[in-house]
Amino acid sequence: MTRTVEAELEQFTRGDSQAFETLFREYLWGLWNMLYIVVRGHWRIPLGVHGALVPLLVGPLALGNAFLLGFDIPRFALAMFPAGVAVAMLAYYLVWKYLVGFLNRMLQIG
Repeated sequence: MTRTVEAELEQFTRGDSQAFETLFREYLWGLWNMLYIVVRGHWRIPLGVHGALVPLLVGPLALGNAFLLGFDIPRFALAMFPAGVAVAMLAYYLVWKYLVGFLNRMLQIG
């Protein structure tokens, strides 16, 4: 079985994009956590609420990038986008309140 150069390049670029997405997500969570530590001295905002704001920032940015890159987005997906953001906000609230809060306490951050 021989593979063409194009197939190898396609697999390589797909792997790189997945690695970039993973790194971006980890850096975003870390930066968002550091922002919480800095901001909570000025504003009294619970950690869960702070985490629930991430989808409000990332969702429209992702949708805007999809439009700019020319992806064809079905009307159904656009109609469900606000509900998806609301569900993501609920999930992020729970993860940030319990998991990130636990990790922050364990590492004695804040």
